Amino acid sequence: MLQKLLRVSAYSILLFLVLFRSAWSESAYDRQGDLIPPGAELWSNCVLERIIVGEHGHISSVIINDMMYTVDERTVVRTASGAITSLAKFDLKMLLDFYALDTLLTKVMPALPSQQESGVGLTEETGQAMAPEVQPASSNGQVRQEDGIWKN
Repeated sequence: MLQKLLRVSAYSILLFLVLFRSAWSESAYDRQGDLIPPGAELWSNCVLERIIVGEHGHISSVIINDMMYTVDERTVVRTASGAITSLAKFDLKMLLDFYALDTLLTKVMPALPSQQESGVGLTEETGQAMAPEVQPASSNGQVRQEDGIWKN
């Protein structure tokens, strides 16, 4: 009886894992509705430093924040308004948001204007907004920062 119970439990767990496996690896979509591959990391407010043209005049890679990323035919390139475009239309020193799987660039677009102006960025790991450092209102100009702590 105990063996039968264990066998039924094992089959139940296996069935659960098979049926709900797709829910764990569910696809994600970004702000323009493009599919983001599982494991791709979002990088925000990064500087486009160089565009490298390979064989046949096609862009083969780019350098963003001193890191080389490979570009292939599946790389999605969008304008700030969301239209499909080419990396050749981007200017050097332009601020970008992009998704990458290791060194493969999967999607790239100009950084959001609100982030550029306000200094608000997104953390690479979570994609959560991080606010710029706010200085406290001074009391007679005596506020100072020591070892990262504001003191009066």
